[in-house]
Amino acid sequence: MSGQIMLTFDDGLATHLEAAKLLSERELCGVFGVVGDRLDDPGFLTANDCNSIAFNKHFICNHSQRHWWSGVGQPKPGIDAHGPEDIMQDCLDGKDFTEADWYRGDYLTVPFGTYNIASPEMLEQLIAEFKWIRLTTGCPLPASLEEGRWSIQGHRRYFPRNYSEPVVGITEAADTRWPDGVKEAAKTAAQIDKLAIIVFHEISHVVGETMSLTLKRFLDDIDFIADLVAKGELECVTPDQLLK
Repeated sequence: MSGQIMLTFDDGLATHLEAAKLLSERELCGVFGVVGDRLDDPGFLTANDCNSIAFNKHFICNHSQRHWWSGVGQPKPGIDAHGPEDIMQDCLDGKDFTEADWYRGDYLTVPFGTYNIASPEMLEQLIAEFKWIRLTTGCPLPASLEEGRWSIQGHRRYFPRNYSEPVVGITEAADTRWPDGVKEAAKTAAQIDKLAIIVFHEISHVVGETMSLTLKRFLDDIDFIADLVAKGELECVTPDQLLK
């Protein structure tokens, strides 16, 4: 037995092209959520970038069409809030924005995660429309999902090996708040034979936000993960592999 890890990347940022290359060099796979309206914009991935990422056997999915926010959670200056119906439509609009072979619009990483889910009923609606949904650490479970599927180790949430339910949360966010968070999540997943879900955002030489990290730190994290994979203690997976 070995643990599993899923490396997810939100927002379709231009720096994710380099991240995908670095993963490929270490024989790791990534899950990249793109925002339909931002594709080809400055600072974001282009369609050609996505084609290259997919060619290297990474997974590209839906991170909504416009990246709208519900207004719940910490204030986000300069970002307008939208109601539940708008958030739902934003996710649905991202489902079919392109017919490119590299795009899997029926797999969704919800923008702003759990904070954009207004109720268990809204999550039920999303489950009816999407094959797979990734939220953040906690989420309002719909009645159709049994309690007790997810195990907590400290502040982190882990999942059974080959977890194939339609809703999953993250185990750890790779950002400046927890410098060793990704390594700890990977190591624990390997030790307890569970699945850990990691989310990355901006990766660059200059870090100015909480939800970002330096290229050096990213390399350190993925080298640690690649070593566990090489030892057979960890398996790097994508959603389609779990739902096959």
